[in-house]
Amino acid sequence: MRYFLGFLITIGLLALVIILVFKGLNSSSPTGPQPKPLSSYSNTYAVAGLLISGPIVADQNFYQVQINISQFSSQVNIIKGYQETVIKTETFGNNPSSYSAFLSAIQGSGFNLGNNNYKYKTPSGFCSFGSSYTYTLTNGNNSILNYWATSCGNQGDFKGVPGAVNQLFESQIPDFSSFTSGTSL
Repeated sequence: MRYFLGFLITIGLLALVIILVFKGLNSSSPTGPQPKPLSSYSNTYAVAGLLISGPIVADQNFYQVQINISQFSSQVNIIKGYQETVIKTETFGNNPSSYSAFLSAIQGSGFNLGNNNYKYKTPSGFCSFGSSYTYTLTNGNNSILNYWATSCGNQGDFKGVPGAVNQLFESQIPDFSSFTSGTSL
C-alpha cells in the first residue's frame, strides 16, 4: 500500500510539472515587436488626422471637416462637395509637449486600435444617412495607421472609441463649433 501511495504521489507531481511547463510555454506574453507608443512620434514629422464626412446628400450640401495635428500646428479645413473643394481653413501653432499630451490622450481612447484584416478599407457605401470618420497617422510618406468608423453603429475597422477620439481632435481647434457652423457636422 505504501508503494502504491508513493506511486500516485509521483504521478501527480509529474502531471503538475508537465502542466506548469506547458502553461509557461503557452503564456500570453508578447513575443513579436510591440507598436511604439503614439507619444514617441511627438518629436517627428508625424501628423495625426481625423476626416469627418457628412451624410450622402446633393453635392451642394455635402461637407467634410478635416483636422490635422502635428508638433508644429493644428489645422482644420472645411471641405465642400464631392470634388473636395477646401472653402475654409485655419491653422494654429503647436509644440512637441502639447502634441505628446494629445497623442497620449488619443492612444488612451484607442486611436491606434484597429482590425488590419477588415475586408473594407474605406467607409464608402456605409452609413449613408450618418457620418463617417477616418483616422490616420502618417510620418512623411509613411502611413502608420488608417482606420475608419461610422455614426451608424459598429461599422468599420476602427476599434477605439470614436466619440472620445473625435472630441480630443476637436478640442485641439480653438472655437471649433463656431468654425464648423453651417456644415451640419
